[in-house]
Amino acid sequence: MTDNIEQFFNAYLTRDVSSVYTEDVPKEMMASEVNEDGWYEWKPIPGTMTPADYKKVEIEFGVTLPESFIEWHKRYFFADCDCSIVRLPHSLPSQPLAEIIANLDWYIPEQLIPLGLIPFVSEGNDTGPLVFDTRGSFETNDYPIRVYDHEYDGERDGLSEIIFSSFNN
Repeated sequence: MTDNIEQFFNAYLTRDVSSVYTEDVPKEMMASEVNEDGWYEWKPIPGTMTPADYKKVEIEFGVTLPESFIEWHKRYFFADCDCSIVRLPHSLPSQPLAEIIANLDWYIPEQLIPLGLIPFVSEGNDTGPLVFDTRGSFETNDYPIRVYDHEYDGERDGLSEIIFSSFNN
């Protein structure tokens, strides 16, 4: 069986994986010393989050995240996940859910979540968040993904066509 999560991280780690150092970064994630500009190369370490940890966030914001997204996010702790076309939420051991919460805790999600749209990452060209579109009937909770243009301030007209059939595919 193909492990999509491992394939993703193996591919992602073939590029320069450096980030600005902060005190939140544990030594075991550092693959280099901090350079004169404050950057360091990082490496992922095994994650320790459980589905119950994500459930707390889901309850707080009234959302249901796809299992494939949770499985991907909890596999490792990692310092950055900017893929140019999308800025996936990183996960540091000291604040593993901070990026997921940040994507849910601002004025656009407050307007989109009641419509069945769950912001989960930033689109790479600063258009706005990518959203899980939970509207409709799904046998699993692996929802289609759309871009939401933040310029529309919570109006439905800011929603794109489906750009990915699900997080897993």
